Amino acid sequence: MFLKGQHVEQSTLIGMGWLGVATESGIKEWVNFYDALYAKATPQMQQQIDKVVADYKRKFGMKAQFVTCRYSTAVGTNKVAVKCTKEDKISTVYPLDLHEAQLNLD
Repeated sequence: MFLKGQHVEQSTLIGMGWLGVATESGIKEWVNFYDALYAKATPQMQQQIDKVVADYKRKFGMKAQFVTCRYSTAVGTNKVAVKCTKEDKISTVYPLDLHEAQLNLD
């Protein structure tokens, strides 16, 4: 949504932040998409993306949300099944960044 500006103000930084969190799942398509976009960014933009992704993973990532995923394949097929579980723990609720001015780039 943020990368394309669908129903929100377009923001490459916020979009890449969320895509960076999604890469934690290890889903190949998401990782490849993130890597391709990241490679096209300038070194200065990459530094900003790195800061946003680190902040978002700390707040919203799998570890912060107590989520673990397991991958398995069925015998005789290449299909990969992903099963994720969330522990019954309380996680911190953070406000969402809707505009780049709200990002922590320090």
